[in-house]
Amino acid sequence: MDTAQTICISGASSGFGAACAREFGKDKQARLILLARSADKLQSLANEIGPERTLILPLDIQDKFQVIEAIETLTEPFRAVDILVNNAGL
Repeated sequence: MDTAQTICISGASSGFGAACAREFGKDKQARLILLARSADKLQSLANEIGPERTLILPLDIQDKFQVIEAIETLTEPFRAVDILVNNAGL
């Protein structure tokens, strides 16, 4: 049985969102989905945490079409989110 949690964090590229990602990333079994507009910052954070268990989704959370497209691209084991940190600055 898979006991690892999947955590989705919006606004993850800096500030509170990045701090949350780093904290959750201390759990080496956790899988993280990181959302923000800056692909470069997300990739840097994913590399820091562990790219093999981090999925980055660079998008504008205010654009519903980008959000729908991102959701449709999710694959196992990232499809079931256990924790959501809704931190996007709108």
